[in-house]
Parts: sequence; C-alpha cells; structure tokens
Amino acid sequence: MSRRGTRGSMTVSGTTSGLTSQFEEDELMQLRSVLADRETELAELREQHIALIRKLSEARRAWQDQAQLKDDAIRKLTDRANEAERSTMHALSVDLPAAEQAARREAADRARADAEALRKTKAQVGELRRRVHKLSDGAEEYRRRCREAEQRVVRAEERSRQEAAQINTLTWQLQSANQELARRETTAAPQYAPPPQPSYAPRSDPRLEAELSALRRELEGAREEVREVSRVNRTLRDEAASLQHTLRAAHDARTRAEEDAARAAARGEALADQLARLQASAEALRGEAKSAAAQASQASVEAAGSAQELTELRVAVQRERSARRAAESKLYAAQSTAVDRARAAGESAAAKDDLIARLKGALKHATEQLEKCHGHFDAELKQRGAQLRDAETRFAQLQAMFATMV
Repeated sequence: MSRRGTRGSMTVSGTTSGLTSQFEEDELMQLRSVLADRETELAELREQHIALIRKLSEARRAWQDQAQLKDDAIRKLTDRANEAERSTMHALSVDLPAAEQAARREAADRARADAEALRKTKAQVGELRRRVHKLSDGAEEYRRRCREAEQRVVRAEERSRQEAAQINTLTWQLQSANQELARRETTAAPQYAPPPQPSYAPRSDPRLEAELSALRRELEGAREEVREVSRVNRTLRDEAASLQHTLRAAHDARTRAEEDAARAAARGEALADQLARLQASAEALRGEAKSAAAQASQASVEAAGSAQELTELRVAVQRERSARRAAESKLYAAQSTAVDRARAAGESAAAKDDLIARLKGALKHATEQLEKCHGHFDAELKQRGAQLRDAETRFAQLQAMFATMV
C-alpha cells in the first residue's frame, strides 16, 4: 500500500510539473506574439508619423512659395499702376483748363484704385480657395487615420478578450489541480497513520516514517509549484488589467479624435460658406467696378466734348465780341455740371471704398480662421508624436518584462 501511495504522489507531482511547464510555454508564446504585434504597430505608427511630417513640410514650403509669388505679382501690379499713373498724369498735363484736369485725374485715380482693389480681392479669394481645398484634404486624411486607429483598437480588444479567456481557463485548471492535491492529501494521510500497537511492541517503523517524510516532501514541492503558478497567474492578471487600461485610453483617444474631426469638418463647412459669400461680394464689386469704368469713360467723353465746346466758344469770342456774355454763361453752366458730376462720383467712390474695407475685413477674418486650423493640426501632430513616444516606452517595458521572465 505504501508503494502504491508513493507512485500516486509521484504521478501527481509529474502532472503538476507538466501543467506548469506547458502553461509557461503557452504564456511565453502569447507574450512573443503580443510583442510582435506591438512591434508591427509601432513600425506603422513611425511610418505614418514620418509621412505626416513630410507632408506638413511640403505644405509649408508650397505655402511659402505661393506667398512669394503673390508678393511678386502685387509688386508687378504696383509698378504697372505707378507707370499707368505717370502716363495718365502726363496725358492730363496738356493745355486744358484746371477744372477739366482735376476731374480727369480724380476719375483716373478712382478707376485705378477700383481695379487694384479688384485684383487684390481676386488674389485673396484664390488663395482662400486653395487653403480650403488643402484643409479638406487634411480632414480626409485625418478621418482615414482615425478609422485605421479604430480598427487597431478593435483588434487589440479581441486579443484582450482571447487572453482573458485563456487566463480564466488556466485559473480553472489551477483550481482543479489544487482541489485534486487537497483530496489526495486528505486520502493519503489516514493510510500512513501509525496503527495502534500494544504496549510491548515498538512504537515506530523506520520504513514507514521514511515513506511519510518523502510523501510530505513531495506534497510540499507540489504546494510550492502551486504557489508559483498562483504568482504567475497574479502577474498575468495584472498584465491583463494594464492592457485593459491601455485599451480604454485608446478608446478615449479615438473618441477625442472623432470629435476633433467633426469640429474640423464643421469649421471647413463654415469656411466654405464664408468663401461663397466672399465670391458673391467679389462679383458685386466687379459689377460696380465695371459701372464705375463706364461712368469714367462717359465722363472723359463729356470732358472732351466740353473742351471742344470751350474752344469753339473762344473762337466765337475772338470773332464776335457781342456773343461773349452768352459764351461765358454756357461755360459757367458746363463747369457747374462737371462739379456736380465730380461730387456724385466722389460719393460713389466713398461707398465703394467702404465696401472694399468690409470685404478686406472678411478676408482677414477668414485668414485668421485658417491660421487657427493650421495651429490645431500642428497641435494634433504634436499629440500624435507624444502618443508614439508613450507607445515606444510601453514597448520597452514589455521587452524588459519578457527578458526577465525568460
């Protein structure tokens, strides 16, 4: 009976050792697969980070080039306007009355200012349209990255559920092994109890005591193995809790990213509406500029007619002194008409200047909104970089833990 008990205890010890070694091998394989997945994810994140930095630098260089081109175009237009102004002033410096010269100069200045404002408005509207398109492309890229991050989080949650199921299975096996050890210990103790002996017989048997001590040592070794498995189980539970915390943090980050994307889309739509309003204002300003140019040409024609009439009146004065008063009265009437028209043209120019000032204010506000959007994307890029560094730190910790367990 003692030999059968010894063989049974050795079988239990061997089964427990086999379960422990198999459990450790499975755990090592799982940790290696998790580390491989983390390395792949970190490589993907690094590539995305590098690509995003490269795109941002290219966009900044393109924006600087466009700004330089715009400044060059404005400089050329300014030079042309100055040249046109000089030529106009030279053309207006002919032998004409002072009133006609002032009227033509004022009309030319207003037409030139309207044309310059219209050119600047067109350039600003084109720049705003390009920025809106660029912002739309950035928002689409951001949505794509959010979808990829969501897929990675779903895969990580699935792996976490599988690991939790494996941990529960191993825990159940460990509990079953503990119960089996307790049962065998309970059944084996009465068998090795010393039988009642008479007073004249010896009270101990060395062979039985040796077998009992060997059995106790085996039981103690089995208990030590069970305690070791319990410690490993606690370590795995702590790791699972840490992984769940990481998954919750990733889910929160995904939620924040979706909210940021929604806000960016709303801002893009608002900027698109504002661009449409600016385009409508530009069309209205273009129509007003055309009407002002037509009025200026008409005023030039009328001024030419007035000059011809004045010349005829001067010739008539030289020929016939009796018609001098009538010619002077007609001259005064023509001058008063020109003054009234010049005054009306000045009021129309003031209204146009006010409209141009409002349009410039709207363009400035849209530019500030675009700068804010660029700042938001820069902050998002910095946040992604910080998340990448945190993931690398976590990966280093997992590698250190894996090396310690190996």
